[in-house]
This record gives sequence, structure tokens and C-alpha cells, in this order.
Amino acid sequence: KTYIIIICLVELMVSCSFGAAHISDINPSGNNFVSGNADVSQCVGNDRNCPSDQEIVPPLSSHGEKEVLWVETIKKVPRIFLIHNLATKVECEHLIRLGIEKGLKAALITPYGTNQQIESSSRTNSQACLDFGQDSIVSKIEQSLADITLTKPEHGEHLQVLHYNHSQRFANHHDYFDPATHPPETFLQGGNRLATAIIYLRAAEEGGETNFVRLGLNVTAPAG
Repeated sequence: KTYIIIICLVELMVSCSFGAAHISDINPSGNNFVSGNADVSQCVGNDRNCPSDQEIVPPLSSHGEKEVLWVETIKKVPRIFLIHNLATKVECEHLIRLGIEKGLKAALITPYGTNQQIESSSRTNSQACLDFGQDSIVSKIEQSLADITLTKPEHGEHLQVLHYNHSQRFANHHDYFDPATHPPETFLQGGNRLATAIIYLRAAEEGGETNFVRLGLNVTAPAG
């Protein structure tokens, strides 16, 4: 069994839930983050010259362990990073409890060409969506992810707690919405997704990888 939490960042501003996110401003140095106050005005196109000698010091947890938060670059193109020590063990277990209390239900998919969510054999895990800023730990995670991506918490969707039992899966899929197959109304709720952050809340003893099929790449992570 394993639990993970997932959040997608979106592009445009609609009410207070979404905003303009520029995920390509992440510093891919592998060791440091670009400071949230750093000048990235010259970071344009694919040839970015972002400052790399400034570190973000994210809010330290008041719930126990304090670990150094650092980034491991898995791949620069496309951008795949492994963030270490984003959440403490206590925080991970707290988020699991919130998901259980919210009510874990069968996860749904949105078939290509539709705007409807249905159950499918391609996705067999369960999930629960947390409220924005539901408590101090949820707010801390939202803010840390915003700091890392040089965005704001309102640029993200709701945190989703996902539970994978033995043999459960989410088959190959895209997190972004393909304009060629998704109806226009899909993009009216904040624009397309630009990035996905996955936090392992309880690492699986075996399996549990995130598989990037076209790259032939499997990524696993410890809890947090």
C-alpha cells in the first residue's frame, strides 16, 4: 500500500483558484532553488539564464523533524526533478489522515474528447481532494510548492490524496489537456496544466514508481 499527494499547476487566472505559472523558471541546477525574490525577468525562451546561487529557505515545520530541502535533477529536458525533504514524516501521516477523514473514493478519469469524469479500469486507485489552506500543514505544503516553482499557492489545484492498494494503478496518461481532443470549456477553469508535483506520503515496499513511458524512465521517491 502507498499514499501519495498530487497537485497540478495551471496557467490562467480564474477567481481565486488559479494563476499565471511559469514552471520553466525552476532552476535546474540540481542543488539550489532560485530564490522567490530573484530577478528572473531575463529568463526567456528555452535558453534561460536564471540565477543559481540563491537558495529558498522554505518554512520549517514545527511538527518535529527538520531536514534540508534540496532538489535532485532527474532530467533537464523534459524537466523532471526529485525534491527531497519537502514534508516531514509527521506531516505526511497527517495528510493521509486528512484524506481518510475526507473520504477516499474511486478515482475518476476524463476521457479524451469529453469534459466528463468516469470510473475506468485504467485508474483503479482511490482519492480525496483537500480544501485550499485546510489547515496549517496543508498551507505549508502549498506555500513550499509555490516557492519552489516561483508561483503562488492559488496557481495550483486542490491537493489530492491518492491511495494505491496492492496491484492498483493509474495507466499511461497525460496530466495536461490536449487542445486537439479536449473541448474548449476544459480550459475555462484556469487554463492548461503546466506541471505536476507528486509527494510520496508513505513509500511502497515494492513498486509504486512513476513511469515516464516515452523516456523509458521510472522514478521512485522516499516519503516526503
